[in-house]
Amino acid sequence: MVNKLHRALKEKATCEAIKLILDKCPEAVTVKNIGYGELPLHFALEEKSCHDVIQVLLEAYPIAVQVKSKQGWLPLHYALRYNASDNTTLMILKAFPRAAESPDNEGEFPLDFALRNNASDDIITEILEAYPKAAEMKIEGDDFPLHLAIRHGYLDYVINILYDAYQEAIQKQNIDGCLPLHIACDHRASNYVIKMLFEHFPDAAKMQNQKGWLPLHLALRHKACDDVLKMLFTAYPKASEVKNRYGYLPLHYALQENASDDIVTMLYNEYPKALKVKNKDGKTPLDYAPNRIVPPPVVKPAPRIDLMHPLLRQLASVYSDPIQISQEILQLFNSSEGSSLTPQVSFKDHNRLLALDGNLTVVVNEKKCSIPVEILIPSGYPSDSPICYLCPYPVTTIEETHQSLGSDHKINLPYRFISNSLVEFVKNLVRSYCSKI
Repeated sequence: MVNKLHRALKEKATCEAIKLILDKCPEAVTVKNIGYGELPLHFALEEKSCHDVIQVLLEAYPIAVQVKSKQGWLPLHYALRYNASDNTTLMILKAFPRAAESPDNEGEFPLDFALRNNASDDIITEILEAYPKAAEMKIEGDDFPLHLAIRHGYLDYVINILYDAYQEAIQKQNIDGCLPLHIACDHRASNYVIKMLFEHFPDAAKMQNQKGWLPLHLALRHKACDDVLKMLFTAYPKASEVKNRYGYLPLHYALQENASDDIVTMLYNEYPKALKVKNKDGKTPLDYAPNRIVPPPVVKPAPRIDLMHPLLRQLASVYSDPIQISQEILQLFNSSEGSSLTPQVSFKDHNRLLALDGNLTVVVNEKKCSIPVEILIPSGYPSDSPICYLCPYPVTTIEETHQSLGSDHKINLPYRFISNSLVEFVKNLVRSYCSKI
């Protein structure tokens, strides 16, 4: 009779036929088969029996939901592994919620089964509610459920609830050295998922996996959208110089996968030498797109701070404390008033001094004021105050007849404006001489 019940399930017997067998031999529902030690409930789920048959077996032997097969699988594992309907799976879970806490012989939890077999968002939610710590459980290959969900194409809802359940997973590398962001880029996850992972852990953009792939390599290889590519590049521009194990730079993949001109230009401008770099196949980026016209790199101006240090070295004999001057100028460059100033050497009045040229900008009475100036740093600074000249541009917002403007365009600050630093000097300058627009 035991074999008859399993055989009936194998042959897809109707619910009425199963009931007849149980009426004649009620104990049949409690006996395991020989092979995998499966009760009829296990076996019915494996055979994908209909919901009504599962319900009959469960009602006939309710404790079956707590019994494991030889593989360590509970009926919940079977329901998830063999894609039972949501109604059937929820019925099994509600009959024994603690099943969500039970790993099989391989250490995998029902949540892992659910993710591997593309269970619905509702099922994932119910399992996590039954056992939230399942999101923290590492599985084979050092994956966490977050890694697994991304690999299996889950969208933002599931990714978000897994992240909320165990936020540290976003920084965990698996056995291949892959973070969730690597997996997302490698498996063409949605733009939302990639951006969400990046925003929660931006440093992931700088990390290579065991094969040397950065997220940017993977995103280019799998044709991510320009917004994603620019986001990853902006977070780590040096990625343009990083080779993976196969000798590929990001530019190799950009040209191989026909990335947009914006992306190609972005990578090339950051690292022009990339065009001549060969991968392990002996190919340069242009070998993958011989007809592609790559524009010449844009020559980027040197950062102002990089210009300033060589100038101060040239003027080492002029200033007694160039370090203080360097620090104050850096503060000035980072201020709103001095953001457009540029350092250079001035020979005004036959003196060789450091000068800051450009426009001082400020908003007064809701109108933007622009002051074209040259600020000289005297050799006696900071004991001696900086000297400021209004540049004789054709158009200026400062009146030429201003009471503190000399005939040589030197601006004389009133005595009440005492300045203890370059930033304060410039702020006072603006306050004093930008009152009329």
